[in-house]
Amino acid sequence: MMIRVHTAENPIEAHFVKGLLEAEGITSEVREENMIGDYPAVWVTVGVDYDLAQEIVSALLREQVVVETQSEPWCCPRCREHIEAQFTECWHCGTIQSLV
Repeated sequence: MMIRVHTAENPIEAHFVKGLLEAEGITSEVREENMIGDYPAVWVTVGVDYDLAQEIVSALLREQVVVETQSEPWCCPRCREHIEAQFTECWHCGTIQSLV
């Protein structure tokens, strides 16, 4: 049995998410990509795959929010390196910028 884990804006986004999930060993499929008026959706197997897929999709969406809302350079809380606004990861130590 499969369950929807993400509804995308377009087929490219849906296949990107599918690729991320499959890179983690999660079997997934894109549905409704050829339906007029529908948004494509990514589906995974109910159970362990679903929980991990939800975590991956949630992390992706959080990262997109940071990129879309970030307009000022930020300072890495770990190594104090100054990072340009478009980056969400410190180039020096690899720390990922939090939403805080």
